[in-house]
Amino acid sequence: GRTADGTWFLVLEWAGVELYDWIEKRGSLAVEDAYLAAFQATEGVRALHRARFFHLDISPGNLFADETGNISVCDFGMCVRIVGRARKLDGRPRGTPGFTAPEVMKGRAHIASDVFSLGATLHWMLTGRPPLGEDDGKKPRGIAPGLPEPAEWILKKALDPQPEARFQTLAELSHHLKLALDGTWSRPSSRPI
Repeated sequence: GRTADGTWFLVLEWAGVELYDWIEKRGSLAVEDAYLAAFQATEGVRALHRARFFHLDISPGNLFADETGNISVCDFGMCVRIVGRARKLDGRPRGTPGFTAPEVMKGRAHIASDVFSLGATLHWMLTGRPPLGEDDGKKPRGIAPGLPEPAEWILKKALDPQPEARFQTLAELSHHLKLALDGTWSRPSSRPI
């Protein structure tokens, strides 16, 4: 809108607080709560992909939780238009160390780049740390041991260093998160159908 004196303004829904702060205040998430938060975040990023944009900066600092724990995706300053399945970036630094896909750190975005960041965020929700070094986001630490089987499988698939080996759509990631959340997840067959 615009005020009577000509000043432009923007009114947005209050999205809550950063997921970092929300969890710090309430304590770590139970596995089911982490699945739900990751599912909601994935659905938010899916809407962005349907509008033909990569987010490229999904992290607990860019996800907001309201008082009931509903998750909203925020901070679209790093978004770029999706052109095909991959594209070269303009050279500006993008993403949050520890959560950014390896190809984005090297100046390329892939259709599965946001999948990686969502996986890294799920890992953080489950363990309190990202799967990559927080200092520069390049030193792999690996997936924490002792996670439930659905989480471990989803994380291995989402965090594969090769974008072509990850979930190729957010719908695939969302599907597996929903099954894990519902308690109906089972390891997919590796055999061709």
